[in-house]
Amino acid sequence: MAPAMGQSDAMPKLAEWLERLRGRAVPPSAQRSGLPTLARIAESQLAIPEPIRKALRELPEGDGASRLAGREKLVAGLDEATAGWLAGKPSNVAVIGPRGSGMSALLVALRERTFARPPQRGDLDEEVVVSEVLSYQGRVRSEAGIVEFLADRLGIDLARPDVEHLVAKLADGPRRVVFLEDAQDMLLRVVDGTHAMEALLAITGRTAIRVLWVVSCRRQTWRILDHQFGVRRGFPHCLSAELPDPAPIAAAIRAWNAAAPAPVSYRAAKPTRRSERKPGQDLLEEEFLEILWKVAGGNLIAARLYWLDSLAWDVERERFRLAALYLPDMSVTRSLPRAQLYCLLSILQHGGLSADEHAEIYLTDPTFSRRTLEALVQTGLVDPLGDGTREARYDINPAADTRLVSTLEDLNLIY
Repeated sequence: MAPAMGQSDAMPKLAEWLERLRGRAVPPSAQRSGLPTLARIAESQLAIPEPIRKALRELPEGDGASRLAGREKLVAGLDEATAGWLAGKPSNVAVIGPRGSGMSALLVALRERTFARPPQRGDLDEEVVVSEVLSYQGRVRSEAGIVEFLADRLGIDLARPDVEHLVAKLADGPRRVVFLEDAQDMLLRVVDGTHAMEALLAITGRTAIRVLWVVSCRRQTWRILDHQFGVRRGFPHCLSAELPDPAPIAAAIRAWNAAAPAPVSYRAAKPTRRSERKPGQDLLEEEFLEILWKVAGGNLIAARLYWLDSLAWDVERERFRLAALYLPDMSVTRSLPRAQLYCLLSILQHGGLSADEHAEIYLTDPTFSRRTLEALVQTGLVDPLGDGTREARYDINPAADTRLVSTLEDLNLIY
């Protein structure tokens, strides 16, 4: 039997093999939307030394101030809403975005920045109580469920869990600012699946003078709520969590490059006329950021995932080489069976689905629903999520969201 090849022997051969792979074009028939290429898997998973890979995974995303960088319009919108509310006007705020736009972190950062010191209405000097960011784990579907959750987290004792009693308690209590994330988890588009959302909208609307509600919600769910309930009437300030232009994304990429556990330089993903004519780092960075914006849009978390996927390890020089390796091929999405396309649409509209929820929506067997969802995982468009404490939920891959929504709009499934 031949002796086992040690790591020191394998690395030069691996590097040589990867170099050959870099020169090969991946045929369109082998591309999968959102899936990594063979070269990218090999480079990022096999060649990077474990200490470097561990440090890369633990690279901080930034503090609250950096999360708000480039979001001046969002911050100004919250300031305007706060001023209007303190003056006695209903000014509820909705922070809207796709998965991966960092809405949870944004709520925390906005709370720390705007309400580090509780605001007071100067003429009455009335105390204002600011809540922590409230998060319901799972999906709530009943009026009693959402009322009990809010009462418990806000420290309110209720004789019975109904909207009327909670509204009365909030009206008689101190002025409050309440941060609530993941409003999409209050809705399931089935018979009797909207009670929690109807109760939440009743509570936020009827208490808007005494309570400033700052709520985050997935973009596609918000569209459904506006169409079905006219939710914008109760939330006059609708703010986007996505970055409005590429400049903050470019600044974040440069910051991550500088903080990486090894030096990072750019390389051409494939020969181009511009690269051949002027293969400088500035031009290669420009090409990378151009493709990155097409893939991630204003979604900072999607940009980070794409940046991590695009890092390749140079074994000989012990440094990272960064190249835009792919633009997701959405032609795969267009050719999916109709049932899977509608499944993707439902995942977007609900901010994720479990197999049981899919089965309830489409009146199918849970086993069939799970197979449908797992088939979408194989396309790279969907991620399986789960913490081991409840049934796994399936959600859209953040790096695929922008182009997936555009594709479903082209197919007239989103309008």
